[in-house]
Amino acid sequence: MSTKATVLVVEDNPINMELVCDLLESDGYPVLSAENAEEGIVLARQNLPGLILMDIALPGMDGLSATAALKRDPVTRMIPVIALTAHAMKGDADRAIAIGCAAYITKPIETRSFLQTLAKCLQGDKPGAYPEPSVPVPASAAKISPVMPQIKARTFSWSGGVAKNTASRPSAAAPRRATPLILVAHPAGDLRRGLEDLILGLGYDVCVVDTKAGLVSTLPIKEPDIVLLSPVLSDSTGADVMKSVRSLQSPTLADVPVLVIDAPEGGRDEPLRAVESGANDYIARPINQVELRIRIGALLQLGGARESARNAKDEARQSRIGMTESEQKTKRAQIDTLGRLAQLAECREPGDLGELHLQCVSQYCALIAQSLDLPAAEVEAIIHASAVHDIGLLFVPERIVRKKRPSRADRVMIHEHTTRGANFLAEATGDLMGVAEIIARSHHERFGGGGYPHGLVGEEIPLYGRICAVADTFDTFVRQRPEADFAEALTVLAESEGIVLDPALVAIFFRKSERARLIFERARQRRLSAKAEDSSGSSAPEAIEKLSTPKATSV
Repeated sequence: MSTKATVLVVEDNPINMELVCDLLESDGYPVLSAENAEEGIVLARQNLPGLILMDIALPGMDGLSATAALKRDPVTRMIPVIALTAHAMKGDADRAIAIGCAAYITKPIETRSFLQTLAKCLQGDKPGAYPEPSVPVPASAAKISPVMPQIKARTFSWSGGVAKNTASRPSAAAPRRATPLILVAHPAGDLRRGLEDLILGLGYDVCVVDTKAGLVSTLPIKEPDIVLLSPVLSDSTGADVMKSVRSLQSPTLADVPVLVIDAPEGGRDEPLRAVESGANDYIARPINQVELRIRIGALLQLGGARESARNAKDEARQSRIGMTESEQKTKRAQIDTLGRLAQLAECREPGDLGELHLQCVSQYCALIAQSLDLPAAEVEAIIHASAVHDIGLLFVPERIVRKKRPSRADRVMIHEHTTRGANFLAEATGDLMGVAEIIARSHHERFGGGGYPHGLVGEEIPLYGRICAVADTFDTFVRQRPEADFAEALTVLAESEGIVLDPALVAIFFRKSERARLIFERARQRRLSAKAEDSSGSSAPEAIEKLSTPKATSV
């Protein structure tokens, strides 16, 4: 089986299509093909190829318009696109690059340079080329060889303690300055010098500090776009530093994206504690330049989004002011009600593990919903509403729910929990309850058909239900097999995509696998501990009693 990335070829000329496909297949690339832009966009969304070869002169929608559509779509925008044309005009290359293409090739194709250009784009030498994460990937997410590109020749000048890189720079997210500045908080030594070289080689500027005090005092002066943080500084740990950074009063500084470096051998818990304290991501040692570029690029996009949100601060404030006190009380009441219902739905589960399942499902739903760029209020609604996805089980006799081998009649009654729960929630008023009703009714529909209660197919299933289905499938497997490792749990999602689960949402979950792993590891430890203790946990009355002090679902 080929380990090379899948390439999607969008070409309407049969001769050109045959030539390109033959070249790719002879070099070991799996190939997908489409004869028009519309079909190409569909295949890209369904299969997430590692690279797309896009003919510019396509019938109907042209190649540049198709590329623009792919770059607007959060599911496909990270796939590098190479433009192909037989009629090169002045300015075509600039327009192709400006719209998001990683490279531009004229026809007839020069066979030797053609494959070299593809390899460079897949290795990340061109803007917009993003390899997939180094975790088991679903069938639709092609894996790109993680070859580290050579650092390009560069020259440096120094100004105000910041290393200035005069080499060509990547066109990452919209930063607050022409060249993004990375602040490295790391003890002095060879590793820090290596980090500086890697960052400068990627086209960014860099400044360094080696203490928490130095970081906190430098942040207001430099206002970096990203902080690259060592888990152990000379005067503190990463978690302690994160608390200090997140307590800063300036929104710009308090929200600066932080990438934590994996701890030395024996200290791997420190990055996790730093992430729990507010860091955005972490990267494992040894540090690969390709992975570093991907993670920095993603955090620059995050920083750009946060800056846009801050620019809309006045409008948001007016919106909040416009919400009456009565509306705010209604929203808080809905959240409180959902939390109580969620705990009640899980009171049959021994101990605290039922509540843990709800927390995990909500957190996994948050990862997916946030990646879809949904409005913040909609993401919040999904987080709270997903916790009551199985509220309808309260209407199914406990003896049936607990059966290890339910009969056909039992299964019919169990399947009714979706409609009975949704009908119960439909009697309540409010937007949050409406989202909860949709999730309760649709989270057992199957993307390929054959689910319940309505047998919906594909995007007929509401988005909220499809999101919850991915989260619930993943954590239900872990709940039943607490000894399973993260890779096994991911395999369950990969095997279910397109059949049970939405492939695009599964791909998003895989791209967020590092964040998901943090949730997984915390939950897994609690489940293994509970299993080792072999305790029966709290009884139903004890669980119901906990409703007097409901816990907010963490995100």
